[in-house]
Amino acid sequence: MSEGVFVYGIYASIALLLITLVLFRKIKLEYNKSLIMLLALFVFTSVISAFFNSDRAMVFDVVVLFSLFIATSVISHSYLKDSTGKVVVFTLLLSHVPIIIIPLIRDGLGTFPYMGIFDNPNSFGLVAVTVFAVFLALFLSKLEKRLFYIEKPSRLIMLLYFFLATLSFLVVVFSASRTSFLAGIIVSVIGLFFIVLFSIKNKLAINLLFKAILGLPIIWGLYLIVNKYIPLRFYIDDIILSKFDRKSSNVLDGRNFIWEKTIGEAKIFGNGTSYFNDQIGLGAHNTFIHVLGVYGWLPMIMFTLFIAVALYYCIRFVFSDNDYKYLPLIIFTIFLALSMGENQFYRVTMIASFILIGLVANNKRVAITS
Repeated sequence: MSEGVFVYGIYASIALLLITLVLFRKIKLEYNKSLIMLLALFVFTSVISAFFNSDRAMVFDVVVLFSLFIATSVISHSYLKDSTGKVVVFTLLLSHVPIIIIPLIRDGLGTFPYMGIFDNPNSFGLVAVTVFAVFLALFLSKLEKRLFYIEKPSRLIMLLYFFLATLSFLVVVFSASRTSFLAGIIVSVIGLFFIVLFSIKNKLAINLLFKAILGLPIIWGLYLIVNKYIPLRFYIDDIILSKFDRKSSNVLDGRNFIWEKTIGEAKIFGNGTSYFNDQIGLGAHNTFIHVLGVYGWLPMIMFTLFIAVALYYCIRFVFSDNDYKYLPLIIFTIFLALSMGENQFYRVTMIASFILIGLVANNKRVAITS
């Protein structure tokens, strides 16, 4: 979890600021007891790991993580309440879209893979796929209402979200980031799965199939038009998919060595924060492998249980009537998908997921007065 003391200080300051706000005004905090207990167990077992490894940095790391979760999932949502989804959408778009657009306007699409202001395309791909996830979630919500609700949203707004989602996915393709590309495919499949599920639930599966067949020529025509001006097929086939062919003997691009070594050397209470730097010489390239290598099997089990319960609440929220019903599951899945290829601790996807967990899971209240 080592992102530097400065970064940790920023998040700790945010947590303390939010906690201070609570102490000086009356508020009803909303929380989920199960998730807090699981994360607290992760912290407790990690502190034991720190004791066995004589590593104070491990204690600092998990305390900051727990503070960040309380600040985002509990305190932020208790203030924002039903506006949580809207605030997350606007925050992610306002912070990510300029990072994509400004370099494109200034320099154009000059190189491939495209990396924008970053020094590697994977970082740019992460930004692009996050924007794609937001527009996809908005589109799925409008599409579901358009298909199954009596009061139908504007077709123009729905098509606008579809266009923006498609455009942002094209940017993901330009980055040639396999991890971001696969993450985008995964959340798209999950979103379509729920649309099909709701069509079956509403006994409109045949109607949906008929509309899908009618829409295929339009989608194919749009693809041909785009491919005429942008060599989309070349980007996907010869750049992204060809990586799997070139590295067919090692699809994980060296990550399997790190993961196998970490699993083989993992202890019940881990190897300490310096394990990957000193023993392997490379980062974990996986959130769960990072927890396993640093903190050990027992904390990793607690963290995995926390993630599983949070995922359950995200899935359950899709069956609500909230306007942002798809956003928590899509963002949380992006976090998990990216976690399979890179360590996502303290990244935007984790922070956004924590905030949205408050929206989907908080079911207890406690009044706090000044």
